[in-house]
Amino acid sequence: MNTRKGDTEYQVRHILVPRESDATALLASIRGGAQFSDLARAHSKDASATKGGQLGWTSPVSFVAEFAQALVALRKGEITPHPVRTQYGYHLIQLEDMRPAMIPTLDETKGTIVEALELRKLRDFREALVRRATIR
Repeated sequence: MNTRKGDTEYQVRHILVPRESDATALLASIRGGAQFSDLARAHSKDASATKGGQLGWTSPVSFVAEFAQALVALRKGEITPHPVRTQYGYHLIQLEDMRPAMIPTLDETKGTIVEALELRKLRDFREALVRRATIR
C-alpha cells in the first residue's frame, strides 16, 4: 500500500500518549463506549488535543511512515485496532472521512502566486540596492 500517494485526503483524529499501556487503556475505553474526541481532549499529549484530536483534512505524506501506514489501512469510521508506535509515542487513530485530493484551481491560487512574485521582485530590488550602495 502506497502511503506517499497524494491522490486522497483523510479527515483524521488521533490521541498521542507516551506509553503503550496508556494507549491500550484508552482503546478499551473507546470500545466500552467512550467518545474518541473526549478522550483526546483529556489525555492526548499532542497540540490537537484541544480540538478533540482533530487533524483536519490531510494527506498521508504529512505523517511519519508508521502513522501513514496505519491511516491508509483504515476504512471510514474505523479506529486502529491497536496502538501505533512512532518516534513521538503511541497513537490511536480514527479515520472520520476520506475524499479525492482537492487541487486548487488557478483562480483560487492566483492571488497567492501574484503576492509571492511581487515579494520576490521587491526582495531582488532591495538586494540590488544594497549591492550598489556605498557606505561611508
